[in-house]
Amino acid sequence: VFARDEQIGMIGMVGCRRLWTDITGLMEWDAGKTIDSRKMFSFDFPRREDGFAEVRAADGFLLATQYDILWREDLFDGWHFYDLSQCMEMKEKGYKVVVPWQEEPWCYHDDSYPRLSSYYDYYKLFVHEYGERKDFPVKDKKMDESLYKDIQEASQIQEDLRDMVEKLFYMGDRIRLRSFFEGLDVRDVQCLWEYKLIVDIDQQEEQNQSFLRLWEPEMSVLQLVLKIRKLKHALKRIEYGADTDHQESGMIRENYSEYAIADVYEWYIK
Repeated sequence: VFARDEQIGMIGMVGCRRLWTDITGLMEWDAGKTIDSRKMFSFDFPRREDGFAEVRAADGFLLATQYDILWREDLFDGWHFYDLSQCMEMKEKGYKVVVPWQEEPWCYHDDSYPRLSSYYDYYKLFVHEYGERKDFPVKDKKMDESLYKDIQEASQIQEDLRDMVEKLFYMGDRIRLRSFFEGLDVRDVQCLWEYKLIVDIDQQEEQNQSFLRLWEPEMSVLQLVLKIRKLKHALKRIEYGADTDHQESGMIRENYSEYAIADVYEWYIK
């Protein structure tokens, strides 16, 4: 893609052709493809015959650059707005930001739960830095703070739930954990996905007297989460044909019960 056009400064896997004025981060994907945690995003733009298409901004989970333009780490040193900032910097230098045509998604975006406590602060930095530019899309150049407050409160509820669950794990209170997650639909509560998996697997292994146990004695909640992620990533490598020497397959059989494999498979494998 870079070789086809020397004016291309940066490539992303997904992006947007216009920036929005609402508080979703100014971006709503409408170009490119990716598999994101548990679902696939696929858009009809760009087309096969074009090869790639210019976008206003590309998402930051994978960005490749053709030229060395300094990232604004003096302003954006955390989760939010670093990608939009770099797109603005590229365009200011006269370079294009593009998304390539992909027959199948090139990447699996292993997304995690974003903390929104600092979102508004980074938004204000972004608007202050780029808001005077003539092509800046936000007409009033400010966020509705009441709307942001609603998002922050919803985020705080999720963080409080996660803190409560982690405390129960720390106490080793399996009974209260199982009671909390019984019948709970966590599809829209991303911060609890892995914890529910751990609790469900642990209960199945106990009921079936499994020799292999996910939750071993004295394990911390961080160790449990990392153990779940290791299984997920191993299954992903098998799914995408990357386990050519079968090391992942062997590791799975040696360290995980059939109940752990089945649950993680059902949750994460497309």
